[in-house]
Amino acid sequence: SQGKCSNPNLPATNCVTAPAGLLAWWSAESNSLDRIGASVGSFAPATYSVGKVGTAFDFNGANNVVVPDQPSFNPTNAITIEGWVYPRALTTTYAQDLISKDGEFSGPRQYMLTMGPPPGLDNGTGGFRAHVGVPGGFYFIDGATKIQLTNWYHVAMTYDGSALKLLVN
Repeated sequence: SQGKCSNPNLPATNCVTAPAGLLAWWSAESNSLDRIGASVGSFAPATYSVGKVGTAFDFNGANNVVVPDQPSFNPTNAITIEGWVYPRALTTTYAQDLISKDGEFSGPRQYMLTMGPPPGLDNGTGGFRAHVGVPGGFYFIDGATKIQLTNWYHVAMTYDGSALKLLVN
């Protein structure tokens, strides 16, 4: 199956039931509403494109979705983050955040999922990277899949309190 559908006009064969325990789900159906809870994001400037299922946020490097912090986004022992990604461009000088918790320069980061960094920078592979804050600092792993532009990737990171995993497709 391709995703979790909220649009009744999409074929049911392309949909799965949202799993128990899901804290938030931004389906990008022409808005930044949370379909599970009350974690409404702000998206500016808001642009949307055709997604894997329905519509998708269309990020151009100058826009993002910002969601207000809340206690449920501060897991103490485990987290899973996943989404569909369709890269159209990659930078050659830094990693591109897909999902991140806490500011890049405003304190310790809790978790982050990125594209990159590119080969040769910070030991990057040109693939996806999962990051998690741990008591000893910040831990990351690189995926083995090298990103090819204009291809869909299902990317997920999990952390169970001891092991960080990155899954691609």
